[in-house]
Amino acid sequence: MKRKSQDWRRVKIHRNYDPADLSRLFDISRNAVWNWRKAGLRPIEGTKPMLFLGAELRRFLKERRNKRKRTTPPGHLFCMRCRDPRRPAGGMVDYLPLSTTVGNLRALCPDCEAWMFRRARRLDLDRVMPGIEVKVTAADKRLGQPVCPSVNHDSNSPSAPHAESPP
Repeated sequence: MKRKSQDWRRVKIHRNYDPADLSRLFDISRNAVWNWRKAGLRPIEGTKPMLFLGAELRRFLKERRNKRKRTTPPGHLFCMRCRDPRRPAGGMVDYLPLSTTVGNLRALCPDCEAWMFRRARRLDLDRVMPGIEVKVTAADKRLGQPVCPSVNHDSNSPSAPHAESPP
């Protein structure tokens, strides 16, 4: 599956790229490069074949990424299914601690009923979720940390006599 967004850090600023280079670098079609040109990617003037300066390409990709970014306001969590920040359903949020200071906020989306998550510091819960009931739950048990150690072993018991094999 092809990536939806292109990583601008792969572009070298002191290099020139032609459309074939860009299509190989980002694993996109040449038509996508032409669409970028229509969307505002400026080529170097008067060059044949058409060349794009690396610094200009970086600027264009960063600008596209920044246009798509959306900040999540206080009291909201971002729903990946709706692609929009939403207030939690019923005004209820669970806080699942990952460490003593940081954890994940978890709530249901009121529109599509999918889980929404947001990372937050425990000290910032009042600022991140003002006016919303946040229930702090116990951290989930990890597979490597058993509840109690196994007592199914014979290391402390005296050795039992073994049946002797016939001579």
